[in-house]
Amino acid sequence: MRLINEPTAAAIAYGLDKKADWVGERNVLIFDLGGGTFDVTLLTINDKLFEVKAACGNTHLGGEDFDDRMLKYFLEEFEKKNKVDISGDSRALRRLRNECERAKRTLSSSIDAFIDIDGLFKSIDFSSSITRARFEELNKDLFEACIQTVKECLTIADIDKSCIDDVVLVGGSSRIPKVQKLLQEFFQGKSLCKGLNPDEDVAYGAAVQAALLSEGFKNVPNVVLHDVTPLSLGVDTKDDVMSIVIPRNSSVPIKKKGAYVTSEDNQSCADVLVYEGERARAYDSNLLGRFVLSGIPPAPRGHDIMICFNIEEDGILNVSAEEETTAKEIARLVQEAKNYEAEDTEFLEKVRAMDDLDDYVYKMRKTLEHTEKDSKKINDAIAKAMGLLDNRDKQKHGIDVFKKNLKQLKQRKATRDAGAIAGLNVMRIINEPTAAAIAYGLDKRSNCVGERNIFVFDFGGGTFDVSLLTIKDKVFEMKATAGNTHLGGEDFDNRMLNYFMQKFNKKNNLDISGNSRALRRLRNACERAKRVLSYNVDAFIEIDCLFQGLDFCSSITRTRFEELNMDLFRECIDTVNKCLTDANMDRNCVDDVVLVGGSSRIPKVQQLLQEFFNGKDLCRSINPDEAVAFGAAVQAALLSEGFKKVPNLVLHDVTPLSLGILTKGDLMHVVIPRNTTIPVKKKQGCHTSEDNQTVVKIDVFEGERTRAIDNNLLGWFNLSGIPKGPRGHPLMITFEIDSDGILNVTAADETTGNSNDITISNTGRMSQKEIARLIQEAKDYEAEDKKFLEKARARNDLDDYVYKIEKALKGMAKGKGIITDAIIKAKSLLYGGRDQHEKDVFEKNRKELEIVFEPMMPRLEN
Repeated sequence: MRLINEPTAAAIAYGLDKKADWVGERNVLIFDLGGGTFDVTLLTINDKLFEVKAACGNTHLGGEDFDDRMLKYFLEEFEKKNKVDISGDSRALRRLRNECERAKRTLSSSIDAFIDIDGLFKSIDFSSSITRARFEELNKDLFEACIQTVKECLTIADIDKSCIDDVVLVGGSSRIPKVQKLLQEFFQGKSLCKGLNPDEDVAYGAAVQAALLSEGFKNVPNVVLHDVTPLSLGVDTKDDVMSIVIPRNSSVPIKKKGAYVTSEDNQSCADVLVYEGERARAYDSNLLGRFVLSGIPPAPRGHDIMICFNIEEDGILNVSAEEETTAKEIARLVQEAKNYEAEDTEFLEKVRAMDDLDDYVYKMRKTLEHTEKDSKKINDAIAKAMGLLDNRDKQKHGIDVFKKNLKQLKQRKATRDAGAIAGLNVMRIINEPTAAAIAYGLDKRSNCVGERNIFVFDFGGGTFDVSLLTIKDKVFEMKATAGNTHLGGEDFDNRMLNYFMQKFNKKNNLDISGNSRALRRLRNACERAKRVLSYNVDAFIEIDCLFQGLDFCSSITRTRFEELNMDLFRECIDTVNKCLTDANMDRNCVDDVVLVGGSSRIPKVQQLLQEFFNGKDLCRSINPDEAVAFGAAVQAALLSEGFKKVPNLVLHDVTPLSLGILTKGDLMHVVIPRNTTIPVKKKQGCHTSEDNQTVVKIDVFEGERTRAIDNNLLGWFNLSGIPKGPRGHPLMITFEIDSDGILNVTAADETTGNSNDITISNTGRMSQKEIARLIQEAKDYEAEDKKFLEKARARNDLDDYVYKIEKALKGMAKGKGIITDAIIKAKSLLYGGRDQHEKDVFEKNRKELEIVFEPMMPRLEN
């Protein structure tokens, strides 16, 4: 229902616990230093209102960093004492790290801590100690970084440290004495609140927030939470300057308007890019989406347009933009179409019956217009039918505004973002099975004669994908794809983990499900056992001191492992069958079955796959990692220039979902079916549905449902200028998808030549993990951004001044020679290698223009 961070949840718990003793408004700072992350949140609590003022933190700072420093210290001591390096021994490192973690906890209550490990490495015992002072010296820079983050949070909220009423400690690492000392010194001796249980209070605060958002709960505390935006939001303006509409750390929900101006005379439409980030240059921030504003009236440049940004309570930003279904939603939409197949069929039959009635009533009314007879019975029947049809129209869902809900990262767009961050030029995205098929096809095609159907079975650690391709000479044509983005080797690990947890519980009468350290160690052992079972009939696990000093030894047979996961194996085969059905191909027509991914090595998976393909030998010869990288590199070389000896091949991909338009009765009329090879261009005729209809709205959808509203709306546009006449006037809709999967939809009236279109491309937001990096990057490039902003403003000032002069000179017949030369010089700066010049050059040229132009102003005014 909503995401809130741990400090905010802890603040809710703290505020509810203490507010009975408070009078008026209180500023509460939550200091949350956990095992792997560090967050600081500043809230103002006034009666029932909990308002977040600012949030800062570091997702890569926590107790594990203090453990790492201590581990390195003892490693050096062991090597110095025994002349042996143990940094490459994972077992020794794990045991030493566990001791360091215990020593760290001891130092929270004692001035020194001892560690004693028998047979740490090659039967060598290790005993040592560390003082609290030495521990603090090792981590001094990390402690200071925590205080620096607190300062940053106060600065953003524009609150002085003396105005903080309560400092609340949350997270295990906040118990470190040096952290508490530095925090207390920073807040001038203020007592710190240490009474909260970090786990219980975070859970309690989150539960309260969930209850507030739900219905049917009694005795829920009366609390209102106002959160903040983690990054600034704005639009791209002239010269790639980021114009902020909603600043970072603004309270949500929020609705703000920002000014956008045209940059050319008589500009009829504007392409607006929506960004989030802290950089001055829009290009350096994260592109969220784009939209086109059309119908701007003719006017000189500088015509004002208002852009509205509206963020809902759960952080969803509504703007006019284009929509792209996430890769995760594809499987869901296809499955949903199956689940509602019966309902869709009933709906389709109902709509067709209503349409037949509508057409017949229309025909009757037209016929009666040309007769003088007046039949009350016929008119009553028509009125009754019209009542039914009008009621049907009221039930239709109308969408008046084309909006985009920027909710979560899209996988393909996130991949593009990741490549851009790494400095790579992402020209096209292909999935792993396709890349593996390219590698396999290039390796084997010298032995192939004619056309071959290749089935790629890619079963990795977290995802499962299958692809069916046809390879003929140089053409690699994708026939169908299917898969599950939530099925992989980790699911088998989880099944085995639950199995061994139950055995440990039964044997020792202890539940370890709440101990993250024990679960992590047991999961690692399960993963190793799974790999062993790929070539052995049984596997053993042995873990020292798994929980409360108890060792754990057990075993599992391959047969038992297969029983635990049989439903998942069957699901894989169902997906294979579905892929073949989508491609309309019989399993006997598949020439080669290629295995890719670590989980494809599981014997039971191979057995079921071989049985499904009637005993066909499976191809296990290619290396899954090398093959995928090789295939992707070949595709990149094909899209680039200047490469020699590039294999001569062509790759044809497919559409993951059907694409179509909304027709009368809320029907989804498919123009391009699912799994159609791209690039593709298809045309579909449609017609007006009312008499004298001059405007038709084209709604573009993707999905597999019969009812258009149940599918995903990609965008809409209007086709206007249709001549008046009876309904049924023909129109032509064209869908065109290029090789990158970008869809262009055009509607045209062939009788008048009028047309309009919309382009739908990949858009999406970065993951939450990127937010902290973007903020830090904005700080790192602050000086560069400031310089760029000043330069862009100077250039825009010069550009506006030149525009003003040219407008004024239109009414002047003589004496324009000197000023014309100055304008030509200015334009050469503005449009010829403008990035090569600094701010001072533009400012100097502006002054030179003023010296020439200002004396001419009186003459122009007269």
